[in-house]
Amino acid sequence: MIGYEFIPLLSNYIIDFKIFNHKNNDLDRQQETYISHAAKLRQALTNLGPAFIKFGQQISIRPDLLPAPVLKELQKLCDAVEPIPDHIAMQTLMQEIGQETLDKCLLHPSSKMELVAAASLGQVYKTTLKSGQNVALKIQRPDMIQKVSLDLFLLNQYGLLLDTIFEVLTNQIPFHVNFIDCFARASFEELDYEKEAKNQLFFRKEFEKRKCQVHIPLVFDQLTTRRVICSEWIDGVKLADAGQDTIRRLIPVGVELFMTQLLDIGAFHADPQ
Repeated sequence: MIGYEFIPLLSNYIIDFKIFNHKNNDLDRQQETYISHAAKLRQALTNLGPAFIKFGQQISIRPDLLPAPVLKELQKLCDAVEPIPDHIAMQTLMQEIGQETLDKCLLHPSSKMELVAAASLGQVYKTTLKSGQNVALKIQRPDMIQKVSLDLFLLNQYGLLLDTIFEVLTNQIPFHVNFIDCFARASFEELDYEKEAKNQLFFRKEFEKRKCQVHIPLVFDQLTTRRVICSEWIDGVKLADAGQDTIRRLIPVGVELFMTQLLDIGAFHADPQ
């Protein structure tokens, strides 16, 4: 399956960028080619499953590795993956929270569940609490532990193969399995939304204590389980879509936040939203 998805991509890449690239000096055409290849890569990662989508998300923030048009296309993996049907997501919500809690305490009777984003592990709905407050409700896709486990097992076997080949043909110290195992541990932790909520509240408290220029959304414990997390809704613009003035204004804020985590708090959130 991995070869079925990636061998055609690699072949087309070699043809377009290694064999015929010297014949094409049209920058607009080159950018179109980048976007076309990136779209095919994004679709291949989507077809292969959640662990591969997570890998695509990781490299989508690496301008040192990929050109800007490719990064922008891969960033769609963060919130524009094919969603599961709403009724399946609602089944998970009922199983985790319970109809009685939803009806009695928390959700506004007239509110609607508006799908706003779909990622590799879950999808996010905007809805309203009885208090009138808008919230983001993230619901995990069904059977994610089984699906992620299978993907990571396949990646582990691929890493074993690479380590064997590199050990025989080169003097390089084997590292692929260790790298994939590290990625696997982080992937499994992302499946625990209760841990995500705990981390969110921890950083909210620490940043408030230091009066940092950042707002961490409040988490609602009653609507949070291992597969569901409910937090305060924040209106905003993606940094990738923000204007240059906004980016320049946020750069010193971002530097302060990262240095505060590294040098003061002693804990680092590696996936800021």
